[in-house]
Amino acid sequence: MSPQYPEHSEREKEVLEVLLVSDENVQDIAETLMISRAALYRHIASLNEKTGTKSRIGLVQFYYRYHRRNGG
Repeated sequence: MSPQYPEHSEREKEVLEVLLVSDENVQDIAETLMISRAALYRHIASLNEKTGTKSRIGLVQFYYRYHRRNGG
């Protein structure tokens, strides 16, 4: 059974795009996105909740696994 692809806000999509390609730390990612570190953590927490993951690494793995299974 493939995982469901959850709906995301535009900001969550932007955060996710950066997380998928960046190896920077959270502070640097927040600065890139021009948001506070606390706001970035809230977006990551929301993405984790929507995908059933528990970490940034789990979130990245979820999306690569989803796209590999679904040709996206």
